[in-house]
Amino acid sequence: MPSLFEREAKKVVKELGKKDLKPVTSCHNSTQFRPFCLLRKKTRNILSCFWEKPPIPTDFSLLDILDPSSTDPELTHKGPFCFSDKVDGQLKAGVDVDTGLNVEVSGGAMLSHGSSLKMQTLTVPHATWTTLQKNRKLLNPEHSFLWECWSRGEDLYVVTEAVEVLNDTIINSISNMESDGKISFLGTSNVKSQGQGHISTKKSLSIPPGSILAYRTVKLLIKEKEWALNDTQHNLLAQSLEKKIVPQQLELVKSILEANFNQFHKCFFLLQPEFLSLLHGEDLDITLGLVEECGLKLQRAGQLLIWDPDEKNLLCALYGALSCLLSLAED
Repeated sequence: MPSLFEREAKKVVKELGKKDLKPVTSCHNSTQFRPFCLLRKKTRNILSCFWEKPPIPTDFSLLDILDPSSTDPELTHKGPFCFSDKVDGQLKAGVDVDTGLNVEVSGGAMLSHGSSLKMQTLTVPHATWTTLQKNRKLLNPEHSFLWECWSRGEDLYVVTEAVEVLNDTIINSISNMESDGKISFLGTSNVKSQGQGHISTKKSLSIPPGSILAYRTVKLLIKEKEWALNDTQHNLLAQSLEKKIVPQQLELVKSILEANFNQFHKCFFLLQPEFLSLLHGEDLDITLGLVEECGLKLQRAGQLLIWDPDEKNLLCALYGALSCLLSLAED
């Protein structure tokens, strides 16, 4: 049976409407699901298709296994959001059976549940990942934690988004059950039985500020002393679909391909303002991140792209993926 904390986390995930967010199951280790935290999970095998366990939180962050830095990586804060949940319910039922025995059974149940949360989402923007991968290398020698995970055959995942509680809140849950029963033999006035029952359950949970209710991860790849985030483009495409910016992205990528498709040498290309003006803030960061993931270098200050014909196929693949997503969204 899920805990009060897990039930509340699942409700929040449902309200936020983000299917890739996973609810945290326990309050005592919820802070181990903050952005950059590392989770471990046994490498997938054939049984994982039928029974897959959730990742296990650790005491380590991605920043613990990288070269140190004097500045903290930047996060995007959204919110606050307020979530209030109050449920009051009552149920009564009765049964009367006559089959040689006169049986009367009645019962009732009452449920009350209440909570009020103020929260925000913490997201690692794509620009932060790019800066980290460029400027902060793996420790040399590697952190002992990495060797422990490798020896156990475990994969590592890094938290990229989290839902954080901002207020000190208490969840209350009260349930009462009552029952009443009578049994007597028909025609026998002196043989009767009667019973009553009552069960009352009260639960209370205090959730401190800073607790994490839900999180999203990507797999961490480490190869030849370098670290990379797996499925980064998939993550960015999922955010694009959620933000409904795929049509604008498709037009931008199309403009790049049309202008450079027949260019067989590296050259500079200025991104067209009429396409960039359709995207702002995080939407623009996500879009430019998708382009950069295709291997193309971008000078963001002047929106200047360095066209590389060797990466044309990857950009064409991105155009195809955006076209498919747009088609699915319109169906």
